[in-house]
Amino acid sequence: MSDVLEVAEYGDLAARTDFSRREIDTLVGLLDETDARYLVLEEWLVGEKPIEPMDGWVRLFRVKYLLDETDDAWCVRVGEEECWVPKSQSVLLALADGADAVSTPSKTLTDFAGGGSA
Repeated sequence: MSDVLEVAEYGDLAARTDFSRREIDTLVGLLDETDARYLVLEEWLVGEKPIEPMDGWVRLFRVKYLLDETDDAWCVRVGEEECWVPKSQSVLLALADGADAVSTPSKTLTDFAGGGSA
């Protein structure tokens, strides 16, 4: 039943059109904690829920616990508050099983020898 987006590599996030580049880059860094889960809500829904986003963010939340789940929604605890969020208006993310961190493409100086670009 779980529709958690398990992230193993940068491309798992970069292929999505519903995340900003800033959100993707931040999530890559945050998802290096194997037990961590993060929730991204549609902006219109943020003010409707009693949970508070992470500092500096409008729609990004660190989920303390996934308390329950139905086919259509998750019950999450963020900080000391808990609420139900519809799956159709949110994305719940976690580091993929077996991954130690999100794999990212890397460039070294030798990649640029001969005029290559990033």
